[in-house]
Amino acid sequence: MTTAAPGTTPFAVAGVPFVHSADAGLSLPRWITPSWTGSRVTDDPILVHHAVGETAPTDLFPLLDDAPPYGEYYVDSDQQLAIRSRGMGLSGDLPQLLRTRRGGFEYVVHYSREDDTLRLQWGWHRTIFMFALPARRRGVVAHAAGFVLPGGGGVLCPGVSGDGKSTLARTMLAEPGHRATVLSDDRVAVTNEHDGPRLWGTPWHSSAETASPLDAPFEAIVFMGRGRGAELARLPKRIALRRLLRTVAIPFWDSDATAFALATVDRIISDVPAFEFNYDPTPTAAEALVDGLIAALQAV
Repeated sequence: MTTAAPGTTPFAVAGVPFVHSADAGLSLPRWITPSWTGSRVTDDPILVHHAVGETAPTDLFPLLDDAPPYGEYYVDSDQQLAIRSRGMGLSGDLPQLLRTRRGGFEYVVHYSREDDTLRLQWGWHRTIFMFALPARRRGVVAHAAGFVLPGGGGVLCPGVSGDGKSTLARTMLAEPGHRATVLSDDRVAVTNEHDGPRLWGTPWHSSAETASPLDAPFEAIVFMGRGRGAELARLPKRIALRRLLRTVAIPFWDSDATAFALATVDRIISDVPAFEFNYDPTPTAAEALVDGLIAALQAV
């Protein structure tokens, strides 16, 4: 028997609502980020069902072993993704298994026991969304910070762990004029729209703990560097492409979705100017970045 998960309500990320259901009697947390209010809704929902049952992938074909953050990636006979967690190193955690029912739209999470359902919700939501977006041919998710300029243009700041995404977000938040709105300091969604690519904040923040449900037209890419003062320089497209690809979630097991994700990245690099910003992380640097981008985009 299936019932609506107690305490859960639909919420949207980048226009896509999450709708949860669960086996009868199974309790789930409302949402790992209570402050998230949800984006405006523009698309069909992602349906996630939660069940206690078999977590051993006996009918699956291995893709990757010991892949972060969960451990094991598989596909089933229909080439649908499955991911098995190894407990994330937390005492008492048992394996959990995410399976795809319909790529981009329907997923199920299997738990070993009822009291394990309260763990890893943050991770499962993020993973489902990262791979659902290209599967439904809507967009991609970048490991990035992002913010919105005073004029309404969105800026993506991609980077792998340690590149300074949260540092940049904190710098922007400390800028005296508060002219820019930070979308996220860890994950930003990019969607394909009829009038061009668009940036969306997501609830999956990092140490700056900032996440906004707002969205904005995608107007610039900024890669972060370390240096004295604050210097913004235009970046060649070939270099920007290589650096951006390091940060985008690519569904490598699905050739059609991979082709879509790569075409999306190519469109971004073709249409959106890229820069490198070398700076000391001070509020003055944030002000220089905002002013520099405004001037550079007017000159493009």
